[in-house]
Amino acid sequence: MTRSNPKHLVLVLCLILSLSSSDGYATYVISDLAGGSTLGNINGPLTSARFQSYPQIGAFRNNIYYIADSSNNAIKSIDMGSGSVTLIAGSPPNLRTVGCRDATGSSARFNTPTALTLLPDGSTLLVADSSNDCIRNVQVSGVVTTFAGNCASDAAPTDGCGSVPIVTFVYPTAIAVVGSSSSYNVFISDIGNCQITIIAVAIQPDGSVLKTVSVLWSTLQNTACTEMPTGLVLTPSGNKLLVATSDPSQCSLYLLPIDTNASASLLLNVTLDVCGSSGLAYSASMDGLSAFYWDSAYLVLRLFLLASPSTTLTLARDSIASYPTTLASFLPLSDGSLAFTTATKLQLLTLPGCSSASGCPAGAFFACSFGYFAGNCTPCSNAPAYATYTSPGAPATANNCSWSCVAGRYRDLLPHYLGPEPACLRCRTAPCPLGQYLTNCTPLADAACAACQ
Repeated sequence: MTRSNPKHLVLVLCLILSLSSSDGYATYVISDLAGGSTLGNINGPLTSARFQSYPQIGAFRNNIYYIADSSNNAIKSIDMGSGSVTLIAGSPPNLRTVGCRDATGSSARFNTPTALTLLPDGSTLLVADSSNDCIRNVQVSGVVTTFAGNCASDAAPTDGCGSVPIVTFVYPTAIAVVGSSSSYNVFISDIGNCQITIIAVAIQPDGSVLKTVSVLWSTLQNTACTEMPTGLVLTPSGNKLLVATSDPSQCSLYLLPIDTNASASLLLNVTLDVCGSSGLAYSASMDGLSAFYWDSAYLVLRLFLLASPSTTLTLARDSIASYPTTLASFLPLSDGSLAFTTATKLQLLTLPGCSSASGCPAGAFFACSFGYFAGNCTPCSNAPAYATYTSPGAPATANNCSWSCVAGRYRDLLPHYLGPEPACLRCRTAPCPLGQYLTNCTPLADAACAACQ
């Protein structure tokens, strides 16, 4: 699905920062979207709304952000069109009520919901209700039910605490979904069990729901948990996960295919002062070329190529003291901008992009090697054999260079006979009958026999 950059109504604070790279600096802008400088649990207009200590952003659809206001035990929507923050379910305004209850709206109860994602139907959120050890199903209309796990809480009230005992979680902290509205897979980071759990969901013809549980990846070795999987996010291709882990000395990031029994590839290790006490905040860019993470030690946003993690760019802060010291969560948007949460706000980072670059020669287009951040001229590959390029990409960032056939070849005007791609065919050289001669082959037509005059 293509998502456009929201036309936000309120841009309170704009900070000009710098992108440090090998070929100089480019500027980007940070804008406040919702929240303020103080903590609280207040809904309403964007600038008046207040969140409580590092809300988690999980989804964006139809100009609406969905967040888990974790410390307020509430699920909220941030509608950029109407300019308002609204409670979907959980603790009512000005309260931080803890509990476990399947209900509707402000009657529902959560206990530290730390992550959420939107199901393919576009109207249902899955929420990792961490301290209740279960996954909750939250309709955007506010109806809350239990999706999986034995919800249990030592915090009152527990009346109406749901249970779907197909799996037992111990503090689930991250969740991702891939598939269609009738068949999808749910990936859950289960810290206490040291594993990534899959729940395959299939909607049956009679409307019933079949759920099948399996383990995608485990960090247990001889019953010891070597690394805790603190988070996960799907790459844009939908066939791999970025998985964050932590142990007593460092945080790590792995690339994990979603096929069962697949092996994980280590991308990077960072020390605890870099990832901070809350774990590594990170995500993949929307084009899938790069990923980024927040460096808590130097207060900078770092990017690396997924194909070459050692190649890194640094989005460096300037001397403005009000720049956020900690980022809680990221949500990349399709235009390359980046929505993120800090301790008390939802903000937007507008990136410079590399699509403005031009000047590539004929036969090359400008490819973004760092996903909206930096790029270089890359050879086009859209021409067939026996062709030469006559122009650069059109537009400049498209692998779509003009081409023509070399001498002695002509462009096939009926490619459907030979395959889906155009081809340069050899010009006719066979002799003509008596009284005819062979015409010249042109770039678009074969030679033909014509009557002598």
